[in-house]
Amino acid sequence: MKIKVSIIIPDNNFKSIDTKSFPPLGGLYITSFLKEKGVDTYFYDFTVLNRWKKKFHEIIDCNPKVIGLSSTVSNFASTHSLAKSIKAHNKDIKIIVGGPYPTCVPEKYLINKAIDAVCIGEGEHTFYKYLNEGDKADGLMVRKNGQFIYTKPRPSIENLDDLPFPDLTQIDLNKYHYYFKKGKPLSSIITSRGCPHNCTYCFHEVHGHKWRARSPKNVIDEIKWQVKELGVGELGFWDDNLTLDQKRAEKIFDLITLEKIGIPLSTPNAIRVDSVNKKLLLKMKKAGFWVIVLAPETGDPYIIKKIQKGFTLEQTERVAKWCKELNLFLVLYIMMGFPFETKENVKNSLDFIKKIKPDAFNINRFYPLPKTPIVNEYNLKTDEGYNYRNVRMTKEFEKLLNSAFIHYYSDPSNIWNLIKKVGIYRFFYSILRLLNDLITSH
Repeated sequence: MKIKVSIIIPDNNFKSIDTKSFPPLGGLYITSFLKEKGVDTYFYDFTVLNRWKKKFHEIIDCNPKVIGLSSTVSNFASTHSLAKSIKAHNKDIKIIVGGPYPTCVPEKYLINKAIDAVCIGEGEHTFYKYLNEGDKADGLMVRKNGQFIYTKPRPSIENLDDLPFPDLTQIDLNKYHYYFKKGKPLSSIITSRGCPHNCTYCFHEVHGHKWRARSPKNVIDEIKWQVKELGVGELGFWDDNLTLDQKRAEKIFDLITLEKIGIPLSTPNAIRVDSVNKKLLLKMKKAGFWVIVLAPETGDPYIIKKIQKGFTLEQTERVAKWCKELNLFLVLYIMMGFPFETKENVKNSLDFIKKIKPDAFNINRFYPLPKTPIVNEYNLKTDEGYNYRNVRMTKEFEKLLNSAFIHYYSDPSNIWNLIKKVGIYRFFYSILRLLNDLITSH
């Protein structure tokens, strides 16, 4: 009899958090990897299931040997309560938790006795080995005699081409949305793992600092499969460093053009301004990219050095100028609320947005992730018990942020520009979703 496994993304702790933007690739990669190994594996994204509690009982009734829970900051509490519910219904089911946050603070999960193990780092090989070797498998933190013990570290996967494509057949792609899109259903792809940069607010330990990339042929084969077999109508590239190797990126974009993929493409996780040039942006546009996201995280020269972004505001301005010249839809991401940030720093960031004049922008609140350099340096408290999108700043900062959003998104010229680029229906749909997120996060 085949081993039966279920992988679940628990619902979020707070309904104001919208994580339905793109399909979750991490758990889907593990699903396809296990299936390739002959394991009967099923994937469930509770964040997009309206009646997930009913589905939960169906999963338990199928009596899986192991249930994997994919956890983040936003579903930390939900992960714990779901694990307890699973064990309450069937104490023999093993529960392993994985994801960026469990890798960061595995002990905070193992405190819950319903959780048997935490996967540290990439999950494909570790999950499979856990099915056969249990607590002896490499790449885990486990509980032994009341102590939390790391097993031997598991190295990162070197050849990403060896992995099967993520099993997108297990989800309803129509459940996922992005503020600005042209095609449907919407899907996602990641062509590389790892980040060699040193932003002080970022936690690197899942995929590591070493950058590893899929071959252009492997990437184009997945894109063709998604479009032809799954009917995907728009694709978001979720790499941290899509264009780090510009020659490789050029080959991918040229292949997309050559194969006449013909669907809208975007970079919702941003591209770095120090690894792109105008020639590459032009190739991206020819391939079908229409949304380009830049994420300097600040418009203040002191802050961008302090958080060690590794590039300058001048580089950001230059790339933004190229995007406009190529009529690409430019989105700017800014982060505010750093422990060393002043009112003057915030004003500089808001002035920078006005100077760049992106088609759209978003301001995220800084959240202190455990074990990151900024948390260690300033001895910051991390607390999963509150809505991480509701991180409070001073009333003065809040007033500045609210004023910036209202001024920008009520400006007739900005509104008309958005309508021209995304269409009247998509404009109102996108603005309503954006305003809803802004209101619920304030």
